[in-house]
Amino acid sequence: MDSSSLASRAPSPWSVLASRVPWRPLFGLAGQVFVSGTNFGTGVLLARFAGKEQYGHYFLGFTLLVYMVELQNALISTPYMVYAPRMDEAERRRYAGSALAHQGAAMAAATVLFLFAAACSAAGLLAPNLLPVLFLLAATGGFFMLRDQVRRFCFAHMQMGAAFLCDIAVAALQLGGLALLAWSGALTALSAYGVIAVACGITALGWLFWARAQFEFDRSDFAPSLRRNWQFGRWVFASAVVWGLSMNFYPWILNRFHGAEAAGLWGACFTVVMLGNILLMGVTNYLGPRIAALYAEDGLHAMRAFVWRSNLFFALPLGALCVFLWFFGRPLLVAIYGEEFAPAAGALTVLSVNLLALALAFAFSRGLFAMERADLDFKINFVPLVCLVALGIPLTWYFGLAGAAAGLCAANCAALCCRAAAFAYAAPRPEGSA
Repeated sequence: MDSSSLASRAPSPWSVLASRVPWRPLFGLAGQVFVSGTNFGTGVLLARFAGKEQYGHYFLGFTLLVYMVELQNALISTPYMVYAPRMDEAERRRYAGSALAHQGAAMAAATVLFLFAAACSAAGLLAPNLLPVLFLLAATGGFFMLRDQVRRFCFAHMQMGAAFLCDIAVAALQLGGLALLAWSGALTALSAYGVIAVACGITALGWLFWARAQFEFDRSDFAPSLRRNWQFGRWVFASAVVWGLSMNFYPWILNRFHGAEAAGLWGACFTVVMLGNILLMGVTNYLGPRIAALYAEDGLHAMRAFVWRSNLFFALPLGALCVFLWFFGRPLLVAIYGEEFAPAAGALTVLSVNLLALALAFAFSRGLFAMERADLDFKINFVPLVCLVALGIPLTWYFGLAGAAAGLCAANCAALCCRAAAFAYAAPRPEGSA
């Protein structure tokens, strides 16, 4: 064989480089950038072209959608990610079909809950100014939930490229539609949710048609799969219920005492701070499995040392974000949303400290999971709920936006201290006793 034929068969430098690039993690991180960027862009367009009140209506509805997605993930997505990789191809298709059927039931339950909330709103018991949004969410909120479930399906099957394409499609349809509404002067919270439903629905249904071979519907498998999911996810579900109430209730208190404009200011601050969530989620996707693996391989002492070191990694960049927002929070809010959002600068700084507390608590929480002490983590989730009732509501009533930010930050700092103490001093559950 001559040298020219050997050269023709030798891999090119570009192919070698491409084979060594971790494409799946990169696609996962890039997709998260698109998801966060889409949510951020939606808030900016609403704040700029619809005003604080309409943005407040939108953000209140968004908290409900996020809450529904968290509950759905606890009972459907998270168990699926754990069990699906363990199954053979035929069994996995049946399990996927059951998960999709469970997803339909979750969407129907969400519709009923939104209609109940709308009835409470009509009766004056819950945010009367939000009645039209609640009715629209009852009709369209399921598409938002389905889109998130599609992403989880892709993640479970390591189809990061497909998830990335779905994220791009939603971003293009959603932001493009909202920009068109803003240009025509028709952008409101209601029209925004209409565009979001169309973007999520087209993308999710398109993916389901493309991936239809991955699903097989067997009615006899629906109930056993649901029981298995419940056995696995019931504590995760309970934690999501408690945690979601304590985290998502603050804008509703603001709306009750100070109106939708105050909720809009809260949404603007929260959205800016959550841009730091891109780094947070990218790192935690690695930390969670790493903590569990380190505990299994090297034991409790090595895992605890790693958790404390990883928290130093979180503290440095997010601490720098807090300092940056302390000095430049006001001009940043004005540049992004407009002059009418400038009074929220103080709350923005406090909420950045809240994000730091959440980030530091993550590693302690996953350390408790590795020690099979999820029961302690669940109990600690009641700390922010108690703080909400005892501290958050009075502070929000008296001090408005600043009080709500202080209440939420204090609640998560208290929970952080409790998690750190539990992680440092709790004994692992004996092997086989769970």
